[in-house]
Amino acid sequence: MSLLSKVSSKAWFELTNEIERRVLSGEPLVEILFQLDPYLLQVILEDSQKVFFKDFWIESLNFQDSEQKNIVLPALLNQLLSLSRLPQCTVSAGYSGHERCVAHAGILHTYGYLFSNLCTKHGFKRERWTEDILESGFGLPSGILGPHPAKGSLFSNVTYFLARWIFQNDPLTCARLESSGVPDHLAKFDYFAPKWNRIREEIRIESAYGERRVVADSDLIPFLHPVGTQSHFLIYSIKDSARKQVVARHLNEVMLDVLQGDVAPDQKLVTGFPVSRTTVDELIYSGHMGENVPITMRYNAFVPDISDAHKMFLGKRMLWDSSCSELPT
Repeated sequence: MSLLSKVSSKAWFELTNEIERRVLSGEPLVEILFQLDPYLLQVILEDSQKVFFKDFWIESLNFQDSEQKNIVLPALLNQLLSLSRLPQCTVSAGYSGHERCVAHAGILHTYGYLFSNLCTKHGFKRERWTEDILESGFGLPSGILGPHPAKGSLFSNVTYFLARWIFQNDPLTCARLESSGVPDHLAKFDYFAPKWNRIREEIRIESAYGERRVVADSDLIPFLHPVGTQSHFLIYSIKDSARKQVVARHLNEVMLDVLQGDVAPDQKLVTGFPVSRTTVDELIYSGHMGENVPITMRYNAFVPDISDAHKMFLGKRMLWDSSCSELPT
């Protein structure tokens, strides 16, 4: 059994400290993982070949505003990105001098979070994948959305699970997802059963590419079985009508090559995590709905010229109920 397969929260912390120390000393991450967890190294390398799954994700900031710190050690994250055949972190021009690096959200929010020792007011980022909260909440087998599932991988299983929710009314995308060989328990899960809410926020701005429409969705999906104070799964995704042009200009030519080969839908995943009923109520009832309301990108999503603009944008915010109407597009 690998050293990382079944360990306590304290052991995760100590192991991550060890990995960070060895990375900073110049040891390649591939050698560290080969020693500590060859299985995890193998699935990371296998995931690097899954271009379709990687295309489902947008870019994200490796920075926690509430703590004013990086989430993942940048040197470690860059090696994870290299193993995943993705571009290295890029510092956004709007954040120069503040070490706010932009990276592929899917790798950052899965494997990156496993090796983050940043403790926030909600705990460690890795706990969403290591504590069986989502599995218990949705009645899924233990560990299926964790670092060592019996079938699949953390990245591929999480990508599938999040994408099946937000693309449930897109038969072509669902068919492509279902042909990817994910575990049966995820493929056969009834994604239409829970009745859930979507908060849609929309900004329209004039740009060099004409009118640019940026849509951010917060999907609030109730657990079938509440887990402690956690009652819902929040999935955040973004659709940017000028994504390819703007991201290529802000980041680098390597990213442009990635975007030109992107065959996934335009709606991109940012993150997913369990939340409490109190948080859901605050999002639904505390935010102003309607036209001309302040809109910001949430949960470390990076949308060039908006996330780094340092100004307020006014847009539209609406609430949708899955039991009342078709999913908005």
